[in-house]
Parts: sequence; C-alpha cells; structure tokens
Amino acid sequence: MTNENGVAATITTPSDGKGAFLYRTNDGTGSINWDGVKLRWNYGTDGLQDSDTVTVKVFAIEMVYVPEGILNLNTTASGNMLNEFTNAGITQITSEAALAEDAIKWSYDNQYGGQGWSDALGASYPKGYAAFYCMKYEISQGQYADFLNMLTSTQASYRYPNANGSYRHTISGSHPNYSASRPDRACNYLSWADGCAYADWAGLRPMTELEFEKACRRNQSVVTDEFAWGDTTITAATTISGTEDGTETITNLGANACYNWVTFSGGDGVLGPLRCGIFAKAGTNREQAGASYYGIMELSGNMWERCVTIADQDYGGLTTNAGLFNGSHGNGALDASGNADVSTWPDMYGLGAGFRGGDWIGGGAALYLSVSDRSFAGSTIASRGDTDGWRGVRVAP
Repeated sequence: MTNENGVAATITTPSDGKGAFLYRTNDGTGSINWDGVKLRWNYGTDGLQDSDTVTVKVFAIEMVYVPEGILNLNTTASGNMLNEFTNAGITQITSEAALAEDAIKWSYDNQYGGQGWSDALGASYPKGYAAFYCMKYEISQGQYADFLNMLTSTQASYRYPNANGSYRHTISGSHPNYSASRPDRACNYLSWADGCAYADWAGLRPMTELEFEKACRRNQSVVTDEFAWGDTTITAATTISGTEDGTETITNLGANACYNWVTFSGGDGVLGPLRCGIFAKAGTNREQAGASYYGIMELSGNMWERCVTIADQDYGGLTTNAGLFNGSHGNGALDASGNADVSTWPDMYGLGAGFRGGDWIGGGAALYLSVSDRSFAGSTIASRGDTDGWRGVRVAP
C-alpha cells in the first residue's frame, strides 16, 4: 500500500487463500481512502503453472464484522409475527456446540416456517455465536452482472435471470458483456441456485437463519415485532429524488424501509427494489438508516434474505438435512452448468433453505420484515422471484 491517508490498514488472508480482508487496524469512524493496495496471489495453490495465461480482475465486496457472542432468540410467541421461536425450546444460543433435534421450537402458525421443529444441528452448523463477516448490502445488479461476465458462456446462460425491465431489474446483454443500467440497485430475480453460485464464486457461503438474527440484533434482548434497527418504527419509501445513478435519495419524511408495494414517485418510478444502502446518509442514526445493530443495511425489507433453515422438514414435509450444513465456504469454482459445487450446502432446488427479513412487497403490519418473523423460513422454492435477492457471509479468519 502506497498511502494509507491517515488510517492504518490491516490485510488478513483466510487459510484457504480465497480472497483477502482489508480493514482498519484500529477502531474508528469516517471514510477510508487507501491508495496503491497490492495483493500477492499464490496461484500455484489454484493449480496454475508459471507458463499459464490468465486474466486477473479484483472485485471488492463491503463486509461487516459480527463478533462472537450469545444470541437471544425471540421466545415470547407474541406480536404479529408468524412461526417465531418460543420458550418451548431453548431461549439462547451460548456456544457453537451441537444442538439435539427439536432443541429449538416455534409457534407453528403454518407449515411454511418448516415442520418437525429444529433438525439436529451439529457442532459445525453456524448458530450465530461464532464471529463472521456479513455482506453489508444485498448483491447489487452491477455486482451480479460482473459475476456473469466472469463465467463461461454456458455457465452464464444458466445464471442469467433474463428479467430486464421487470420490477426495476436492469441487467441485460450477453456473455461476456452483461451490464446493469442501475448497477447500485439491489438485484432481484435471484434463485437459491443463483445466490449459491455467486457465493461459491466469491469464496463466501449462505448464512443460517440464526446468523440472520444475530446480524440484526447482536446479543441484545428481543423487542416484540422489532425490525432490524431494533424497534417497531417504520415508514415506507415512496418518493425518489434525483436520477437513479447511485446518488438518488428517498425524501418522504421518516422513510427507512422499502416495502408495502409502492409505485415510486420520481426517479425511474414503478415497483421494485431500491439501491443498496439508500436510507443511510451523513448523520442518520440506526433507525433512520434502516440499519442493523452492526450497520448492515436492508436486513428488513427491499429483498428477501435467503438463509439455511433450522427446520427438520420443509413446508411440504420433505426432510431438509439442514443440520448437515457445516459452514463450508465456496472455493471460487462452479460446475460446468454454473452451479455451486459445495456438497454440504442445500441443493440447487432450495431444499433446506428459506426466507427471512421481508421484501419490497410486504405490507400491512410489515410482519415479514420483523427480525424474528419466520413466515417462510422453511419454504423450498427453486424459481427466481421478483422479490428474491441474496447476501453471503464468511467465518472470520
């Protein structure tokens, strides 16, 4: 690094050599401007020879550190939420030790939160106690277009959503020249297989629904019906000011979430997701920014978060084998059809996965946006939906 510009930097590489973490050496606030960052690639570990010809590109993903600590489960079985955890099972996660089958239970308002109570969760199943890094934002349309361009033509053909012009989706083109006219906007129309492929390619992994709750609330006590920002105050975005080029803002008073099936006034208008992090401005607090305890954006609303379930069976009674998920990270490579090839992840059809955090459609009491709402936490859905996004995590090195 040629110039830290007053902010000391640390670079840490994980043991598998997939990616590197670049972060402040000391606690601090404010912007960072690091010049001349250099990374050394041990390409031999990836099976390359000195004589091989390769194309090198660097992609940065902003991540947020979620430290080790206990997780309080919502065990009150009250409020507007569905299928939330109850005190019929354990009420707190205090370690990553294995949990017996049925250790965690929920209100079972319907089958979509999963059936049969929790699967046996092995010691390697991420329970939200151990430290991890979480993507600060949902995958943007620009990030996903970059991903498509790095695949083979065949792989990209399987991963391309082909939804340009539908509900504010703007990715178009053909391999290797996909582009998004609104690159900062959260990417919709991502299936479980699409998200897993991105995570595998990026050296990340899916998060579990326990990690989702930890990323929202830390180790704090549960507030009934709370959203990711720790209370129940919520106002839907309705008015976009400025051209949607990454500088646009939401200007209706108090807006802190994208939900409630809004046809926007201003900007590009129409229905759909907003740009990543749009509610965070200079001087906004957690509630105003729609941010989690750690500053992770849009965990409530905008796009559904896809998570590995804890449920033993999905909504149709199929065995999820969710407890076999061991937190393995992606290795940067996909199979010939563009699918993730990590054997311990839920399969490409989404059996063992579910939905948390709500989306831009959810209205009424906004119950889907509540941290502990599990309305669809055990729902196997393989198709691409206009409200389906993705966010990956990685265990802290």
